[in-house]
Amino acid sequence: MTTQADKQKQKKKRELKRKHMHETEHMREETAHARRTHTEATIAVCVLLMFVPFMVTGVIFWPAK
Repeated sequence: MTTQADKQKQKKKRELKRKHMHETEHMREETAHARRTHTEATIAVCVLLMFVPFMVTGVIFWPAK
């Protein structure tokens, strides 16, 4: 038979497990957001770097036209 103390221990254990799962879910969301932000920033930098040669040559050769 389960005593009242055993039931309280089980309840406390379930609450801790639920709290841990909730925290883990938040950590996963934060990690995914950080990864997505990093990827977007990397893509933006790459796109800007691709246009640097065109901007530089445009600035150099524009007055000659």
